Amino acid sequence: MRNLLSKELNEVIGSDEHLGEMMSSDENSTFYCEKLIELSERTASGFSVDGNLPVLILKFGKWNWLFGSLFIIFLGFFVAVATINIEEPIYLLLPLVILSIFIVHARFWSITNKITLDCSNKNLIIENDHWLGRHLGGKKFIPFSEIISFDKKLKRYRAKGQIIHYRYRIILKTNLKKHSLFEIPHGPIYYINENSMIESIKGIIKNAYKKGELDEMSTSAKIAQVRLEGGRDHRKNWSENVEWKPAQIAYPSTEFDIQNLVLKASNERNKIRVIGTGHSFTELCKTDQILLSLDEYQGLVNVDKDNCQVTVKGGTKLKLLGELLWAEGLAMENLGDIDAQSIAGTICTGTHGTGTDFGTISTQIIALRLINGKGEIKSCSPSENPELFKAAQVSLGVLGVITEITLQCVPSYKLLVTNRKEQLNEVMSSISERNRQNRNFEHYWFPYTQTVWTKTTNIAESGEPDKDTFLNYASELVLENYTFKALCALAKIFPSKNKMVSKIVAQAVPTMKKLNYSHRVYATMRLVKFTEMEYNVPAEAYQDVMKEIIELVNSEKFAIHFPIESRWVKADDIYMSPAYGRDSAYIACHVYNKKDNTEYFKALEAIFRSYGGRPHWGKMHTLTQQDVIDLYPKYPEFNKIRKEQDPDEIFTNPYIKQLIG
Repeated sequence: MRNLLSKELNEVIGSDEHLGEMMSSDENSTFYCEKLIELSERTASGFSVDGNLPVLILKFGKWNWLFGSLFIIFLGFFVAVATINIEEPIYLLLPLVILSIFIVHARFWSITNKITLDCSNKNLIIENDHWLGRHLGGKKFIPFSEIISFDKKLKRYRAKGQIIHYRYRIILKTNLKKHSLFEIPHGPIYYINENSMIESIKGIIKNAYKKGELDEMSTSAKIAQVRLEGGRDHRKNWSENVEWKPAQIAYPSTEFDIQNLVLKASNERNKIRVIGTGHSFTELCKTDQILLSLDEYQGLVNVDKDNCQVTVKGGTKLKLLGELLWAEGLAMENLGDIDAQSIAGTICTGTHGTGTDFGTISTQIIALRLINGKGEIKSCSPSENPELFKAAQVSLGVLGVITEITLQCVPSYKLLVTNRKEQLNEVMSSISERNRQNRNFEHYWFPYTQTVWTKTTNIAESGEPDKDTFLNYASELVLENYTFKALCALAKIFPSKNKMVSKIVAQAVPTMKKLNYSHRVYATMRLVKFTEMEYNVPAEAYQDVMKEIIELVNSEKFAIHFPIESRWVKADDIYMSPAYGRDSAYIACHVYNKKDNTEYFKALEAIFRSYGGRPHWGKMHTLTQQDVIDLYPKYPEFNKIRKEQDPDEIFTNPYIKQLIG
């Protein structure tokens, strides 16, 4: 394919020292600008297209917020001093010094910069986008001819961590009309000042050429729309217990893009793992090759209101999906308590809610569309490729990339949830009755106590949804998250305080009710990170399993304090579903993510396995291939279909290999 590159581009790649002069010429300027625009969504350069110009949004330094905070503090101090008429000059001088530093800082180092490639005038324009810097002349023009001089001062720096809140604010300052609020690209944040440029134009073109991306884009405008990042950063899952470094991260925005990525990986014998939100605690998404994110592939495809059926893109987050369905007067029949996951990731791991009349979320699917390891687009449903359908409903992502999911929805409904603090013995003796009398029932037992937090949820036939007040938000944010996080940190530093922490949290459980539309009731805010083991056990074995767990925890062999969660799910016939062939109880155990969970989870798993337990595929476990064969009667059929759909094992990683072969 490289022979498709123009002679001029080859000259640039092989001639570092003449790049500026070549780009400055009238003959070549437009050519190189066009190539950069083609590259804007394909490389890790951070460029994006704004009209017909690539635009780069950059962030410089967290210290800006420190300067801003200090300025506000000292300004307030200045006002206070002036008010009480203190004559000491030092009190008046300090805030003025801070103000001066802040002004100088805003002039030369901006909180955000925008770099525009001005093809017409052959300039790079660096604009200071600081609120004060804009008024202080923060703009600089760099002629193309000067690029070489800047190239020698390159310094690249990337923000640590993954998706950071302020990243959204930066991205939204561009005029990227192609992205909605819910489809913000999670690209890297680069730091820059006027004397250090992250990537010269030469570097962008050269790197893309080496990776074989530019020539493909020259022959296909559609492929050019795929945003790729070089795997220069380590990736972590939500709980930060799994870390990996993919060679490449792809963000396709169409099914065509996904298909081409799979075909290319197949031809080059590369592996692909698909990631949703990274809420799995296992190594399902871990890869050192291609990580395919569906973050830019979200939204509704088709809505059939008469039959309450909706087709949705695989990358759509549950939170967004809930709002989109509500706007159409529809809702999902049941959901879990986290809405950050993508719908494809949700079904691939067998995610569930609670309620003895409801199966896992995968049971709400009536049709699927996926791209298998051969690059073929396959559709399946109970009437079309039924065996593939049963395998794909819970697939661990090994059959292909799920692009479309058709859901059987219900008319929009409101739920009333009631939270109570109750006694363990009373709850355990009335489990069956509570499940029969309520649409959804679950409970949390607090270690070392007799306290249980119960949640019962039922359809509200009347009543207006509760208003989202600041007080409610602050209570959930501060009391249920930050206060609990502080207690978790205390228990980590002082292991002997775990028992005390559990009792404090148990005493703080409120009795409250909440009325709202279903998708706004199921989900809860989770800011305290943890690792989790959750096993499915036969519903009839629940009482015995829970008694053993309570005895184990109360033995105080383990420094834990997180409550233990119990939920219930109806049996299904999905090949790799933990609920296959049996009504089930799910028991979930958590550990603060900064603490070691090894021995605690090992002891718990021994109990679960002794009762024929099957793990939630997104939660921690130690199953081997032989264990899977023993626990899942339909494993042979599933594995046969897997080999048919992905004969070259494109969608495999070492974890998958150890788990299912």
